[in-house]
Amino acid sequence: MNTPKCRPEEYDQILADHICERLIAGEALSGICAGDDMPAFATVMRWQERHPGFSRQLRRARTLQAHALADEVLGVLRNGELSAADKQARCRGLMWVAGRLHPGQYGLSPVAPPEGPENSAWLFHVDLSPPTPENDAERAD
Repeated sequence: MNTPKCRPEEYDQILADHICERLIAGEALSGICAGDDMPAFATVMRWQERHPGFSRQLRRARTLQAHALADEVLGVLRNGELSAADKQARCRGLMWVAGRLHPGQYGLSPVAPPEGPENSAWLFHVDLSPPTPENDAERAD
């Protein structure tokens, strides 16, 4: 007789570490939580509220996930099978998500054109300067 597997509900640090490692690798939390052996999405959200250490760990994993997504842009650009329009759409999507996860590094910046600030446009800003103690704190937020 097959007994159905129960999804984990109790907080487990080893499982929390595994979730964060998969986030850092670029996976979506909803995809991670879709696995039968993984906690439901709502369970992970409860863990985040109830366990401050996990909340910090998850925040850090999301920051590192932004780097993975930005790195994925290189793979998209080098993919010879995609059209230019597909590359552009995928890169914009990846950078949009990376900018939301780590705005200090990949966020949007207002850029005023020569006509004046009333016509400013939002462009992606990627800070490629080497980290320093001063700007490292800004990037971590």
